[in-house]
Amino acid sequence: MLASQGKLNIGLVLAVAMVGAEVGGMAGYRIGARWGRRLLERPGRWQERRRRMAARGERIFAKWGWLAVFLISTIVCGMLKMKYAQFLVWNFIDGAVYVLAVGPASYAAGKIVAGEQDGGSLGLLLAGLAVAAGCVVLTVRYARRRKAPGLADSLAAEKAE
Repeated sequence: MLASQGKLNIGLVLAVAMVGAEVGGMAGYRIGARWGRRLLERPGRWQERRRRMAARGERIFAKWGWLAVFLISTIVCGMLKMKYAQFLVWNFIDGAVYVLAVGPASYAAGKIVAGEQDGGSLGLLLAGLAVAAGCVVLTVRYARRRKAPGLADSLAAEKAE
């Protein structure tokens, strides 16, 4: 909201959000890799809930592979020992999608609510929505390709030729 009122630079806000997303993801991964299993399975009030979360994360990771970074906690990614280099790349992309979808859309929404909308703010709102929609479309396409019968065999045959 402060950026939409001219009190903060929107570019700087987005850059800091990107750095925060990556650093936070890296910290979550490290926590999960080192203590994840112990944290999720320790006795206590929410033990069964944590176990279900871990099991759900394992199923998602097994089904979606690298795309799991978009769907599960970074702690669970670390706990499941996702390749760290692969995690860094996909965590960055995950953060970028989130920041570039939510940031501009929120900025524009703030301008619109304040009655200061212009073509630029409407463009940013549409750009943020387009990034989010694009991510959804790519995810659905990926899921459909993974479910297609014989797809892996046909791709392997094409590579062999």
